[in-house]
Amino acid sequence: MCRLMAYVGPEILVADVVLWPSRSIIKQSYEARERRNDSSLPCHLGYGNLNGDGFGIGWYSPCSMNDASPCTFTSVTPAWNNDNLNRLAMKLESGLIFAHVRAAYPGMPVSEQNCHPFAHENYLFMHNGVVAGFLDIRRQLISIMNDEAYNAVQSFHSDSAVCFGLFLHHLPDTKKRQTPEVLLRAIQATVSTITRVQKENGIEGTSLLNFVVTDGVTTVATRYADDPDTIPASLYYAEGYSYDRSQACHATSLASQASKTIHSSSQPSGSATGKRGGAVTGEGNYGLSYAGSETRVCLVASEPVTDCTSDWNAVEPNTALVISKDSKGILTVFKAWLANEGEHPDNEEVYRCLETVDEKLVDGGLDAAHSGKCKKGILRSGSLKSGSGGTTPRGGGENDLRLDDAVTPRSMQDPCHVLSGHRGPVTTVKSNEEYLFSGGADGLIRVWALSDYTCIKTLQGHRDPIRRIDFAGEYLMSAGAETIRLWDLKTFECISVVKTNSKASITALACDASGAAFVGSVDCRIKKYSPESLLNTSRDNRIEKKKLRHPLFGRDKDLDKFSLSLEKNRVDPICTTFATKGHCSSVTCLSVCDDVVCSGSHDSTIRVWSAEDLSFQKVLRGHRGSVLALTRIKGFLLSGGRDSVVRVWDLETWVCCDILRGHESSVLSISAHEGLGMFASSSADGTVRLWDLQTLSCLKVFEAIPRMIGFDSLYYHAPPCMACVISPPYVIVCSDDGEISLHDACVCDGDDELEIEENGIIRSKTPDIIRRVPSRLDTTSAAISARIEREFEKSLRSFIKIQTVSADPGRKQDCFQGAKFLLRLLESIGAEVKLAPTMEGKNPLVMGRIGNDPALKTITFYGHYDVQPAMEPDWSHYPFELHAKDGYYIGRGVSDNKGPILAFIFAVREMLEELRYSEDGTGKMPVNVAFLFEGEEENGSIGFKEAVQDNIRWFEGTEAIFISNTLWVGEAHPCITYGMRGMMNMSVEIRGPAKDLHSGNEGGVFSEPLADLTKLLASLVDSRSNVCVPGFYEDVKESCLDIAMQRLEDSNEFSLEGYRAYLGVKELTVGRTEEELLWARWCQPTLSVVDVRVGTAEDEDTAHYRFGPTRFSVIPRAAVGKVSVRFVPNQDSESIIKRLTDHLKHEFAKLRSGNSIKITVHSVGDWWEADPNCKLVKLAESAIQDVWKETPLLVREGGTMPVASALEKLLHAPALLLPMGQSSDNCHLSNERIRRLNLFRGKSVIKHLLKSFDKK
Repeated sequence: MCRLMAYVGPEILVADVVLWPSRSIIKQSYEARERRNDSSLPCHLGYGNLNGDGFGIGWYSPCSMNDASPCTFTSVTPAWNNDNLNRLAMKLESGLIFAHVRAAYPGMPVSEQNCHPFAHENYLFMHNGVVAGFLDIRRQLISIMNDEAYNAVQSFHSDSAVCFGLFLHHLPDTKKRQTPEVLLRAIQATVSTITRVQKENGIEGTSLLNFVVTDGVTTVATRYADDPDTIPASLYYAEGYSYDRSQACHATSLASQASKTIHSSSQPSGSATGKRGGAVTGEGNYGLSYAGSETRVCLVASEPVTDCTSDWNAVEPNTALVISKDSKGILTVFKAWLANEGEHPDNEEVYRCLETVDEKLVDGGLDAAHSGKCKKGILRSGSLKSGSGGTTPRGGGENDLRLDDAVTPRSMQDPCHVLSGHRGPVTTVKSNEEYLFSGGADGLIRVWALSDYTCIKTLQGHRDPIRRIDFAGEYLMSAGAETIRLWDLKTFECISVVKTNSKASITALACDASGAAFVGSVDCRIKKYSPESLLNTSRDNRIEKKKLRHPLFGRDKDLDKFSLSLEKNRVDPICTTFATKGHCSSVTCLSVCDDVVCSGSHDSTIRVWSAEDLSFQKVLRGHRGSVLALTRIKGFLLSGGRDSVVRVWDLETWVCCDILRGHESSVLSISAHEGLGMFASSSADGTVRLWDLQTLSCLKVFEAIPRMIGFDSLYYHAPPCMACVISPPYVIVCSDDGEISLHDACVCDGDDELEIEENGIIRSKTPDIIRRVPSRLDTTSAAISARIEREFEKSLRSFIKIQTVSADPGRKQDCFQGAKFLLRLLESIGAEVKLAPTMEGKNPLVMGRIGNDPALKTITFYGHYDVQPAMEPDWSHYPFELHAKDGYYIGRGVSDNKGPILAFIFAVREMLEELRYSEDGTGKMPVNVAFLFEGEEENGSIGFKEAVQDNIRWFEGTEAIFISNTLWVGEAHPCITYGMRGMMNMSVEIRGPAKDLHSGNEGGVFSEPLADLTKLLASLVDSRSNVCVPGFYEDVKESCLDIAMQRLEDSNEFSLEGYRAYLGVKELTVGRTEEELLWARWCQPTLSVVDVRVGTAEDEDTAHYRFGPTRFSVIPRAAVGKVSVRFVPNQDSESIIKRLTDHLKHEFAKLRSGNSIKITVHSVGDWWEADPNCKLVKLAESAIQDVWKETPLLVREGGTMPVASALEKLLHAPALLLPMGQSSDNCHLSNERIRRLNLFRGKSVIKHLLKSFDKK
């Protein structure tokens, strides 16, 4: 029996469809798997798996060529051994491809005239099967044809060619493009004609009529047998968003990724032009990807051409598929019924649905409103008629609301937070009070904690894309392919795996209050499953695990072996919708509305069914194109679809009471929140619109940030918003790039003027923008904390934008703006403030104070608002814009030190608000609080001590100094830092000749400065990192690591191998154990050569670059090396400097060089150490224990913070170093970050500490 296949979709290399898939039609030509074995059929049809009597391909030119006529290439040679097919397939691209391999009748001529596909005018046609008794009825069939159809038949020896002639005969005009309805009627008439003639002539055999025909726009495929007791020849179809080759399947990447619409003429390795078997050597795995409910690719084939069987659905016997394509490349697949004679009565509904999506109607109708000819926003036209009963939408007069972009708030700013982790589109999302659940095309469900936006669990088990998830009582239900899984919402364990009794992929899912599941699928039916049938898995059999390869990405996954075995057991539904009243295209969405279930479909209708037995109730019409989203809110049903509108249906009358416009492409999902009285709609145009249910006005528009697409010609494209959910205070949006973004759902910006009405509505004076909120402010501690955290994040965004780079003279004004930002922020919480100058040309100190009660203790907060430059090229985004992703804030200064100093400020603000709403209502702090923020910490803190001394009264009574400018030792456990090393920076300069000299003319006749400097620097440290300066290790304090190791050893926070990998070095020079390594890092003095430059110290900023490409021939007149020394408790900086200077001069004298040496000490910072057993550290431990629910680690640091010891001496008070950031925060590096959880819990720790000072 012949094999055929058709591809409809974006333009693609023919080889990607015909040659290279693992089960391509070329493979099927010699290894067919589903050829029927039936002795009643002719021998060539009944037995065997070889199709070697010729082949053919047909295709249409790319759209850019404006040529509607098809091309064909046919041959009588076997398809697997044709060089021309290989050459053509690797050069041609098309968006509509036919391919056919032939098995001829015994005695039938093997000629190209009999090879499929057949072509005439704009039509391509191919057939798999047989016309029973063809030789007996051939003449009568031919006599029926009109002249044009007769002349189009290439060979009257072929039953397939005659069938094509009959099809052309039943077309009203072959030269004019016909509607999908006309093509379907012509196919039905062809089938009816053949069966009628067979009946008239007493033919008793079985006809198998699998036709595929296209006019270049619409494609019709049939699976038909005229005997109802005979199974027709096999026919499958697959539909998805894209069709791609899996990159993991082929070591050499293929040049063609035609579905990405980027042209390439390369070919895969091993399939050289002219070599036989090229189709096999380029073989690989292909598959469909899914992104929401839109279809852009459809394949029809006698057998699946890809290995992923879940992509493929069997065409029902005696039905036809109608594949309609619109101008935007969106496909709609309809199912119609075929009758032996005349028209099938149920096809009238199919014709009606086809009419709504026919391109001519859409182009002249609603889609014109979305082609840039109308305003954006809500255009609720009163002239539009409802699809149900001809009712005019509410408010259809001249004064009806018009809300354009000038009124609707729009947001193209970065979202508040971004979650990543899915590999591929995020197709569905749900949330409850604690968690967000996202399902993706990667087959994974990720569970995100809404408290800190971290992924706490990845639910694995599905081997196919997740189509839908929904809550079913205490369970989460997920659907992918034909499988449904139930997950426990407490343990996140899979407790049940069931497979539906239909071999059709699930496309829609909804659950009612009892836990019953309503499932929609590509077979156009809806099925109801009881909770008992879904919960059929024994909990004792889910322990055994087995490593399996993930079908999409080839990586190992822990999949439940027992659950996988359950998938073989199909579960019968309680009830199923009847085909006679059902949809005629895939079910796309479901919504349970009390005692009814509503379903949307690609056929443009919404159908209402009884929730009890799925009996048909009514059909709602009005959408022009697929209905892609349904949700219920209060007394309304909301629907969205391909026509870019949201329709509002009254659930009592089932009348469309309003049509909401604004989106410019398909509405992909709708989410409602009854408590807020709001709903959100997401669209393929890259926007999400937030609507008010009371007024049906658009409150806010979120726009996705455009991303760059393409390689040869770059352009920007807003990614489609696949799904959305309202989870206060955010609207959560999923995109096709695997990211989930959280947008602030607050309607009114801070600049809006608000009116508060008596009924508790806050109304913006901006027209028609309202938001229903509680009538009084929530003053619980949790509510105050939530508000403070939102304001904290908003302030951090503003603060990061100010480029306070103290080392850059060009940023002096920015640094001043940063100081003023902090000044205003301190004023807003009631602090007395002052800007204090340090030295001329340096950034000022910001000082503030709340409270001057001498009876209370004073706590001083120290921090710095200046940051390092952000010149690194590998930032993931602009460093001076806050980016929130996967529970982290990313941007220059978020960890060092803008985030922590804002945590100080907002801890005090939160404490003040809590006190204000406490029982006494005084709002008085239990301590006095002083703030000290400098702007030169990253530039040497020049003038800092003098400025503090001049303003010492601001810090009177200080009993503790809080500093947060260090990091945790690891990632998981909070820390308290109790010791840091000191630092001394020194330069060594060697000067020689009066000018730079040529190495060819003068080299080798004098002592060269750079050579001398190299020898000196080499004398400082040996190959094992030991410092060679005599006396360098004297006076080192012993046993300063014991306290730290008591807790570190059990924490698993530090390891030798992990540290080595973090550094990126092959081996470490010190430390055979973790303790030895930490001793070397924290408690031993070290010396590092950090820079070497040619030229003198005066011209070092330019000397390194001034020679250009002739650098190799120049001997520099001078060279400067920079040395950084870290020294430890009990060591004296003056002694270190003397010993190092003496050593350098001694080594230089040994060189007997004629050059001169100059040693300069640039800065010195003292070491700092606290008593880990002191009262202040114990209070901090208690506060951390209260917030983090664990005892903190006590750690030291190898770095230096001179300000700690300096402030202790100036203020006569102990310092407490409370790190908030993790060790991976990348301070001073690209992609600096801090975990959101750390920052907000750091704020809470400060608040707990302040309260503890009030206790006796």
